[in-house]
Amino acid sequence: MTTSFDRIISSDPTWHYAYHYTRKHFRVPSHLNRVLKAGWIGEATPLDYVKALGFSHLNAKCLIQAAELSGTEIQRGRGSVERAISMLGIRLSAVVLGIHLYTYLFLKSKPPLGWRSFLQEMMTDIECGYHLGKHASLIGVEGGVLSGFALHSGIGLVMATDGNRFKEYLAVRRAQEKVTAEDERRIFGCELYQLSTLIIQQLGFGADVAMGVALASGRIENCDINLPEHAHHWDAAYQWIQALRAARSYPPKPSHRKQFSEIAPPDQGAPRNKRLETLYTEVAPLKTTPSAWLWHLPKGSYDETQEARKLP
Repeated sequence: MTTSFDRIISSDPTWHYAYHYTRKHFRVPSHLNRVLKAGWIGEATPLDYVKALGFSHLNAKCLIQAAELSGTEIQRGRGSVERAISMLGIRLSAVVLGIHLYTYLFLKSKPPLGWRSFLQEMMTDIECGYHLGKHASLIGVEGGVLSGFALHSGIGLVMATDGNRFKEYLAVRRAQEKVTAEDERRIFGCELYQLSTLIIQQLGFGADVAMGVALASGRIENCDINLPEHAHHWDAAYQWIQALRAARSYPPKPSHRKQFSEIAPPDQGAPRNKRLETLYTEVAPLKTTPSAWLWHLPKGSYDETQEARKLP
């Protein structure tokens, strides 16, 4: 069945280009795509993950690190992996593995100097999204993490696979206040959010999430398509993360502010929203200090990863 997303890709040359670029440079093994897709919709089991990891280059310890298990528990081998999955939940485990796979492919492409700061920035938004998701039940922690990842995945793909165009993009970014959609299309042949959208789809996380990422760009609102309701949740999460990282209290659009009732800013004169204030407290350190999360890396630290991968 042809979806709205398929129609967008077929009717717009920039989407068509982004689709083929992503398919060429971001190849997700079919067995991992299947298990991530099953995990996202809640149909995978811990054993499915363990089996898939046995036939991939991924490090199962990423799940153990993400679950923050103790050193003693880590020594239990497969049992510790299954325990980590049970603690994280099937859906969040899928997202952790998907981001770990993205990082593995990113580093395998030998990205240029700046790869470390890029990944730190990505993980900071991912952690911010995690905290957002704890307080926004419409997306949950796994949706918040995925939204933070989507903010960066497109430019990371170009950084790792097309150094010349990436340098041109950086030159434009230094020369002017904002890189426009026209700039991106001229440099890359498509827009970065299109690459992020298709990476989300390649990982098996569904059309609703992919459409939400596209919607968050603000550039598909006038398309003649029926957007799924869930797409608006992802759009709002994307905007909330950007606002929180920029030290703004909430997104500028009222529809985004009110999307998640648990953290909706109170009207003037109304009582304070204590849950929103808790969220502010949780993300406050991320405004000045990069995330300390390391579960996305193939090795235990950035220095170890740099040495093992012989990166600049």
